[in-house]
Amino acid sequence: MRDSFHFPHYRIAGGRMQVFETAADYSMKDFHGRTDTGGWAYTKWDYRHLVHGDETKVHFDVQFTRYRADDSVLGQFKSLWIVTNQDGKWGVMARSSYAA
Repeated sequence: MRDSFHFPHYRIAGGRMQVFETAADYSMKDFHGRTDTGGWAYTKWDYRHLVHGDETKVHFDVQFTRYRADDSVLGQFKSLWIVTNQDGKWGVMARSSYAA
């Protein structure tokens, strides 16, 4: 996941803003702590809709669903993702999510 982000990276969820200054600051342990509850096995995109965009930045309205191994749903989560082009690399700079 870190390879798809730009840093600093911003995440708004659960009523607070988190700032990850570097890739090392984005702990995969913390990510798995949020997602490993309830038997999370995989995630699928429900949609990714372009809201605004130009050659340097795009805003996406997205929704993804987390599933258990038996294909039952753990939850659906809507987010706004801001993706930017920095030095020729597209990456996620900020996310505002309803995921915990």
